Amino acid sequence: MRNCVLVTGGLGFIGINYLLLMSKVYKDDLFVCLDKMTYAANDPQILKWCENVKVIIGDICDTKLVDELFSRYHFDYVVNFAAESHVDNSLISPLIFVKTNVEGTAVLLNAAVKYKVKKFHQVSTDEVYGEGTDDYLFKESDKLNPSSPYSSSKAAADLLVLSYNRSFKLNVSISRSSNNYGLYQNKEKFIPNMIYNLLNKKKIHIYGDGNYKRDYLDVIDNVRAIDLIMRDNSEIKIFNVSSHQEILNIDLARKILKIFNYGDSMIEYVTDRKGHDKCYGIDTTLFENRYHLPFHQMRLDEMVKSYINFYARGDYYGK
Repeated sequence: MRNCVLVTGGLGFIGINYLLLMSKVYKDDLFVCLDKMTYAANDPQILKWCENVKVIIGDICDTKLVDELFSRYHFDYVVNFAAESHVDNSLISPLIFVKTNVEGTAVLLNAAVKYKVKKFHQVSTDEVYGEGTDDYLFKESDKLNPSSPYSSSKAAADLLVLSYNRSFKLNVSISRSSNNYGLYQNKEKFIPNMIYNLLNKKKIHIYGDGNYKRDYLDVIDNVRAIDLIMRDNSEIKIFNVSSHQEILNIDLARKILKIFNYGDSMIEYVTDRKGHDKCYGIDTTLFENRYHLPFHQMRLDEMVKSYINFYARGDYYGK
């Protein structure tokens, strides 16, 4: 094996897409997936054909387990996908998010320093910047101003990662991406939730008036970007990643309704989320200038249409 990579949260949406793709790209590498199998995790059987992936069920907050894994495998790279990530849940049980997203990250960082890994990569989000405006794109150097317990815990984890670079000289990188979409995403998220409801002839739910703008990124593009950043030796520590497919929630809903030959009668407007950010926009100049990675050219609604047959099977909606 050329490199050994610890992939935390590898059974989650972005993590499992990373493993499915990168285990084929780097056939000589060993990928160790550590996941505690929450409600949002995918079935480990999805990875059964990936001969260079080993799945271990466990919690990144378990200091003893993490130390044992680092001692056994001597990881070259760590890519931390593990996180509680549902904003609504963070408004109900914020301490769970602090434990996993901050304490868990600290446990991993301590082990990474102790066992001298080549690189620690933190998978973050554009939500750490807080609410944006239509006429400004957040830069990596901008002040963090998160709006929810979820995004606050992610921002805290980012700062923790950077502090380990400063204090312990740990080689680190952080990617902050816009909203991901694609296969194996849990049905609690906006796009699969709409598709799941419409497949079952149920109304879709829209917060407030639906005039919230989001910037969508295909998950495959994001995992390709994450791997490029992680394996690079750039002096730049933080990269924003997006394909700049911005759309209002209500407009995206109507595009999906159109695919199903439904109209606005299938929309149910619900009470708005507390602290709901109107929009985010991120400047991706640093990433584009360094990596020149071509993203998918298919439009968002076309990509969603191509995924519907997958969603219709309902394989992973049993959770």
